[in-house]
Amino acid sequence: MTPYDFRARLEALCWSQRGFAALLGVPHNTVHRWAVGQAGIPLATALWLEAVSAWLLAHPPPRSGLPRHEPFHRDGEFAEGAEQWQRDRDF
Repeated sequence: MTPYDFRARLEALCWSQRGFAALLGVPHNTVHRWAVGQAGIPLATALWLEAVSAWLLAHPPPRSGLPRHEPFHRDGEFAEGAEQWQRDRDF
């Protein structure tokens, strides 16, 4: 998993780096280093984040009549515009 993909997945899941660090029980600076490519993302963490993302793709939350914009493209990969999707979704 690349740092870009890591950041895009956190954004799409509405998780901050600080919140993700708390969820995993690791220091915030550890997650920040993963996000900027200063340290490798542990394989178990990357696989878990991919699995959670895939599950949410297959089981999207209900939307109260708002238009739905997907951050994914074919085969469940993240689109280049995942950050824009997140901003549009949270208007």
